Amino acid sequence: MAFQQHKISHVAQIGISVETNDTVLTQSQLLSTEIAKNQTQFVEYAQKMLQSFLNYSTSFVITPTPNEAYVPMKVVEEWYKNFERKLSLNPYFWKD
Repeated sequence: MAFQQHKISHVAQIGISVETNDTVLTQSQLLSTEIAKNQTQFVEYAQKMLQSFLNYSTSFVITPTPNEAYVPMKVVEEWYKNFERKLSLNPYFWKD
């Protein structure tokens, strides 16, 4: 008894667009602007996220001695769960 082998065929189509230099330059500039905008938004998001964490966690600091300060791990976990929940409800909540 032999197994049948089926031929597998894959087809791909590639398109080439011929554009003027001006069109390519315009598209390149638009892409650069979009990349810069995304980087700026990412930095803003990271700053607001870290500020949120710092504000929340420092309100639960434990200072056993004058030279030491701790934030309980439970506080970090609670902040993370709350932040994750807010993000799932509205990915842009941090912009408010």
